[in-house]
Formats: sequence, C-alpha cells, structure tokens
Amino acid sequence: MTRKKTITSVTFLVVMIIVSGTLFFNRSWTKTDNDKNIATIHIGAKKYNAEIVTSQEDQKKGLGQRKDMCQDCAMVFLFEKKDTYAFWMKDMLFAIDIIWVDGDKIVDYVQEIDPKDKRIFTPKEGADMAVELKAGSVREEKFSIGQTVMLVK
Repeated sequence: MTRKKTITSVTFLVVMIIVSGTLFFNRSWTKTDNDKNIATIHIGAKKYNAEIVTSQEDQKKGLGQRKDMCQDCAMVFLFEKKDTYAFWMKDMLFAIDIIWVDGDKIVDYVQEIDPKDKRIFTPKEGADMAVELKAGSVREEKFSIGQTVMLVK
C-alpha cells in the first residue's frame, strides 16, 4: 500500500472510531423522548402535551430534577385504582400546580407549590389520575372542581 492510501485509511478509521464513540457515549441510558408515553390532555378548553407515567419508579421521580417544563406541557400520573395519592416536591427545581382527577372530573387541586415546600399534598377525595402543570396554570385557565378532563392517547 502506498503511503497516501495508508494515511487515508488510518484517517478514515480514526474518524469512524470518534464518531462511533461519540454516538455510544452520548446515548442516554434513560428514556428518550421516543420512549416516553406521550398523549394529549384536555382540561376544560385548554389542551396540553402530556407525558404519561404509570410505573412506580417513574411516578416516584415525577418531574424531579428537571429544570423546567413548557407552558403547554403536563405530566399525567395514571393509577390502577381510585385513592388519595400523595405528592411531594422532592428534587423539584421549579414550582407546579397539581390537579387530581377521578374519572373525567377534577376533584381537587393545589396551586403554585414552591419547589422548597416540604409538605405532602393529598386530595380531599380519591382520584385515579393526577396532573402536574406549570405553576399558575390553574389560576390562569380558571380550572375548577368538577371541570371535565379528557385524556387522548
């Protein structure tokens, strides 16, 4: 092999190793956006892009350690049975509103919970779904007890 072909081959090999290594090491070992269960949730007339969490591990983590969420985004917690599911602000970095839903109706909500708040929040009635929204959403959209909620998967 000539010297020019050798240099070209070595250069190509080095570039391929760098590209492969970059792709391998930059790969997220947690769920990617493609792995998330995404749906739309309508609360009254407002529509949100919703990330659905059903596993206990994902529900325990919730929005913890995320830097923020968009104004039209929601995290929806689906539960197998109706109960008074508690929420906390562990590892939260921004304020949120929480809405509890039974069937297709809002049964309770808590507004503008500070990320440093150490209290545990539970609904006054049992619910089979909870929705976390950006803080201020309940106030801005004038959500109320009894309002209709529709999850479209």
